[in-house]
Amino acid sequence: SIGCNTDPSKNLKCVNASEWWSQCVACSEEAFDEDCGFWTEDLLVAAEAACSTTCSVPHPRPRPTPKPCVPATLAGCPASLSCVKKDDNWAQCVDCDPERFELECPYLWDANFIAAAEETCGRKCLGERNSQCVSIGC
Repeated sequence: SIGCNTDPSKNLKCVNASEWWSQCVACSEEAFDEDCGFWTEDLLVAAEAACSTTCSVPHPRPRPTPKPCVPATLAGCPASLSCVKKDDNWAQCVDCDPERFELECPYLWDANFIAAAEETCGRKCLGERNSQCVSIGC
């Protein structure tokens, strides 16, 4: 995406972790603590400075493990999740709830899987919490 969502209620900042990576960081205390344990040390330091806060959870926190499902049949997910097919060899259970989708899609998935999840869930994954943003002008 080009930049972070500018809705003030989301309190997002484009944080420059290195010359190769910048991402949208939610600076509210609750969102920051939910996300910060997954970041690299460079992003954590830059985000703490940009948001004027510190991470209060253990770092690094283990990433959630994706739950695979069957690509051929789209079966195998709990009732609250949807099976999203990336290709003939990979499908994964996805939570299409708006808040979970927004949190997980830009951070855990690659571009091909994001496109499939957007179609399955009827949602768009751009410029929200933890998505990449332009590194110039952050």
